[in-house]
Amino acid sequence: MTTQLRLEQVTPANVLDACRLQVAPEQERFVASVARSLAEAYADPGTAWPRLVHYGDRLVGFVMAFQSEDQVIGELDLP
Repeated sequence: MTTQLRLEQVTPANVLDACRLQVAPEQERFVASVARSLAEAYADPGTAWPRLVHYGDRLVGFVMAFQSEDQVIGELDLP
């Protein structure tokens, strides 16, 4: 059996785990914190698309994209 990456929505059940994610100190200047990104998503729910990245059962990352009304991001089917 192969462990796969999967994306999950941020929910009340996993938001604290999401906010605990951190990048390496030398990467902090390149990305906003998950908490700040989620605040942006909360303020702009029509276009923000935040997702948690899991490798098997382990939370390993966070991604967020923005969509326009004419270009909606669909759920990704990762191989």
